[in-house]
Amino acid sequence: MTRKTLHVSVTLLHGIENDETAHEASLQVLRANLPAASDEHAIRRRSQAYFASLGRAETVAHHFGQVSQLDSAVCAIMWYMEHSAVGGNSMLGRLVEHIRHDEARHVSISRRHAFALGLSRDDYSRLGELVRGGLTGMLEHVADSFEDIGIDAGLLFTRIKRGAL
Repeated sequence: MTRKTLHVSVTLLHGIENDETAHEASLQVLRANLPAASDEHAIRRRSQAYFASLGRAETVAHHFGQVSQLDSAVCAIMWYMEHSAVGGNSMLGRLVEHIRHDEARHVSISRRHAFALGLSRDDYSRLGELVRGGLTGMLEHVADSFEDIGIDAGLLFTRIKRGAL
């Protein structure tokens, strides 16, 4: 990897990281307006393990491929939330829509950069299966929470696994 390519990668990741930091603050607002989970500690442990596994990418290209695949799945979740009881609340609906738009931009940026760094289409698909499978595996434990806000968890998980944005 050349110094210029490394600089581009770092710059792109910083931009995505800044958006994600803002999303985290926004999601705390959203979370405060949703029913609390009874097993929050277990959810947090599964989430930490999942995201730690993403931190072990083989190459920078693989990392950008993972970001693209994960953010695509987040877009699907946000789309379903927009069309749920959450989306009916104008403030929360706008928040979810804003996050979905940012995540869609991240998908485009990170996918394009992953391919520019030499990631093959086959590796991109393989990463998608791993990232999306791990995410749905983690989320299946909270399927009832999606149902509580009017989201058909089965349809959501199928859409995530399928990779549709």
